[in-house]
Amino acid sequence: MRYLLLLFWSVATLSLFGQKIKRPEDAGFSAFALPALGDSIRLLVADTSAALNQRKAVFLFVQGSLPTPVLITNGEAAYSPFPFDIRPYQNDYHFVVVSKPGLPIMTHVNALDAQFNYLDPDTKRPPKAYSDQNYLDAYVQQHQTVIDWLVQQPWVDASKIVVCGGSQGARIGAHLAAAKPAVTHLIYFSGNPNGRMDEEVRRIQRDELLGKISPEAAVEKLESLQTYWKWAFENAQSTDVEQGDSPKTSTSFSVSSRACLTSLNIPILVAYGTADLTAAPCATLPIDFFRLNKTNLTLKAYPNYDHHFFKQNPDGKEPEYKMDEAFKEWMLWLK
Repeated sequence: MRYLLLLFWSVATLSLFGQKIKRPEDAGFSAFALPALGDSIRLLVADTSAALNQRKAVFLFVQGSLPTPVLITNGEAAYSPFPFDIRPYQNDYHFVVVSKPGLPIMTHVNALDAQFNYLDPDTKRPPKAYSDQNYLDAYVQQHQTVIDWLVQQPWVDASKIVVCGGSQGARIGAHLAAAKPAVTHLIYFSGNPNGRMDEEVRRIQRDELLGKISPEAAVEKLESLQTYWKWAFENAQSTDVEQGDSPKTSTSFSVSSRACLTSLNIPILVAYGTADLTAAPCATLPIDFFRLNKTNLTLKAYPNYDHHFFKQNPDGKEPEYKMDEAFKEWMLWLK
């Protein structure tokens, strides 16, 4: 929740003073819809149509999990779809973000639940079009279509296509880079290269070590996980969301990305916080690259940063949001 509040309220608002936000253009975005089977692919470029006359490199940001619209407004302001301040870098890059299937590209904050998720007003669940496409390969194909379109635009410098993703978006970004030779740089942050199911085991182990659960309870939870995994893989093509994420979502995002990452020959920046249990396996990625004598990996660990790049402070002090500082380092790395 803290991350979402900062993402939508503390990162710079995008509206002009006194201007009502009724469409993405009012917030400084250009909106596009690309034809696709079943549903168009909608995307935003963080430039007005006039600025699209300038030929620049592309910075494609891939969202993490949850059915959150890319652009949220309260009518008076629109809030950045990026978890970092992009304004200092807009002279060099067109910043692009893709809407998830079945979700409005822009919505009023009052249409969202407490976690900023967009739910069908009748079923109180994510729209079926979202649930049906909420798996790894669908997101990779969606973003492939976007890159194919971008490189054909006269305002795009196709010699530099940066893909950046965090958490679930990091996994999508890695597989996207492996599928599209047009991608020239990959920034992978707060991701788990071992897959989603690895995270569940780590949480149980952490709770046991901290004394939150007994060793016996930990064993029960691990056995319960195995039962769930067996059921999920037996129903791996199901998009039913009765029990939360569908089996297709869970199994697709539980495939290891290690081989995918080491297959890349482009520069890769992997960034993670040492206080982030989810991304802990990032620390062992250099082993995979050393084994293959590859030197295109840059690993950056941030001390005591959590999954959302809040720096945890001692003595109960409020955590500090450090994403903008980290992003500045990533942009220097791109140069």
